[in-house]
Amino acid sequence: MSFVAWNRRRFMGAAAAGGSLLSFGRTSHAALPDTIRFVVGYAPGGASDALARALADGLARRSKRTTLVENKPGAGSLTAMRSTKNSPADGSVLFTSSAASVIQSLKPSNRVRLDSDFAPILITHRGQFTLFTNASVPVTTLKELIVYDRANPGKLSYASFGVGGQSHLAMELLNQKTGMKLTHVPYKSNAEAILSALKGETQVLLNPFSSLKQHVDAGKLRALAVTSKDPSPHAPGVPGMREAGVDGYEVSFWFGVNAPVGTPEATLQWLNQELNEVLREPVAQAVIRDQFGADTIGGSRDDFARVIAGEMKTYEDLIRTANIQLDG
Repeated sequence: MSFVAWNRRRFMGAAAAGGSLLSFGRTSHAALPDTIRFVVGYAPGGASDALARALADGLARRSKRTTLVENKPGAGSLTAMRSTKNSPADGSVLFTSSAASVIQSLKPSNRVRLDSDFAPILITHRGQFTLFTNASVPVTTLKELIVYDRANPGKLSYASFGVGGQSHLAMELLNQKTGMKLTHVPYKSNAEAILSALKGETQVLLNPFSSLKQHVDAGKLRALAVTSKDPSPHAPGVPGMREAGVDGYEVSFWFGVNAPVGTPEATLQWLNQELNEVLREPVAQAVIRDQFGADTIGGSRDDFARVIAGEMKTYEDLIRTANIQLDG
């Protein structure tokens, strides 16, 4: 079964289960606080902010409660993560998590972990990055990029949005899998990393396809492969890693909602049920499709817990084998 079909099937199963939880939702409704805040670790205006607002608006409409989005950018979402960890465990404050939250969890000095300091509510979506090269690089496929890098040691570099960020770790994993030795050039933001690749200051970049499609169409960048085994419908015409000649490589971005550990189970289940319903609404679906270029997932709290556990192991293993120092 394809990744997209599997996600669709699981989401529909969760939707079907929602009906059986209706009476539970009504009885738990009164236990929730009057105001619910969604804390986002990024500045207003981006895709993460847009999705958090779609979720908050949908939950407000369904629950008749006040919902707010609070942006706390900084340190790769660590500022928001720490803030939410110390919030009341009553459902009044929710943290919008991502792979960045997993990576922050693996830095010992941060003293905060997504898998132990937070309770999972649900994962909203999952998508794949695309591997891009500047059009000046004389390659059109990933196999050609590997050959070119070996023939021109030290010539190619890749841009990322920070040491220890997801794009850095994902590219180091690709280096391991292919034997390439692309040089890492970290930037303070994804916008700066993109600009460097467009200018040719760096030559390789990982980003969602939807965010850079215009530059592919303009001939400034080439899309070589998506970071999943199979192609993605959100990156038409771009091969998956298996077709591109790299086995065993799969990296995805995702977005989820968590609450501080200790939040009552009834509250967590109610939030899971209601947010699954919000995910089925056109506004949330449009943000996930158009701004992230990803597939809606939804599902149970256990589904999301398994994603977090898998991501923790993947990045823990990578950091160890690549000898990446997250703590200076």
